[in-house]
Amino acid sequence: MPEYQVTIKKVAPQLVASIRAVLPTYNNIGQLYGEIFRYLGEKSVFMPAGPMIFISHDSSFKERDADVEAAVPINKNITGSDRVKVYELLGIEAASITHKGPHEGVSKAYSTLMAWIGSNGYQVIGPTRQLFLTNPGMVKNPSENVTEIQLPVKKA
Repeated sequence: MPEYQVTIKKVAPQLVASIRAVLPTYNNIGQLYGEIFRYLGEKSVFMPAGPMIFISHDSSFKERDADVEAAVPINKNITGSDRVKVYELLGIEAASITHKGPHEGVSKAYSTLMAWIGSNGYQVIGPTRQLFLTNPGMVKNPSENVTEIQLPVKKA
């Protein structure tokens, strides 16, 4: 069983290209990243400025019809489209935890993070962010995946 350490950190604002959509399941998020990267290629933005970000706008886990956002950090301000929005993702104070291993095991990290937040006098004040510190599509073994979970918090 993985051991987790929770930290409180300041997350700086970041220019991103993103698509927000209601998807049948969280597993469909990859199609949104594909659309974003195709659009960025058309705009001559070939390298992300940081890890891909998954934002869940639902207040809790949903089996179906998840309100999610796929975001890719960029260094160059470009024009968005009807589908791809370009904006500055707000900076936050976040309770953060890092999960290493298959994405299916991330629920234990979430449970640990939520318990820590509650027992340390914080409350969640915004959507969950997951940063893919390794690219899930490029990792040969799912045990090598590294995901950082950030929950925006304030002292209760």
